[in-house]
Amino acid sequence: MNILIGIVKTIIMLGILVIIHEGGHFLIAKLCKIKVNEFSVRLW
Repeated sequence: MNILIGIVKTIIMLGILVIIHEGGHFLIAKLCKIKVNEFSVRLW
């Protein structure tokens, strides 16, 4: 059971890190006045 909880926690943390990382790309593009048509993070 502990292994399953660890796997779920890892997946959640990686998801959060990916969203923050991609949000950084979005923010820098906006600051550099680059047109951004869409921002999305697909779950699957």
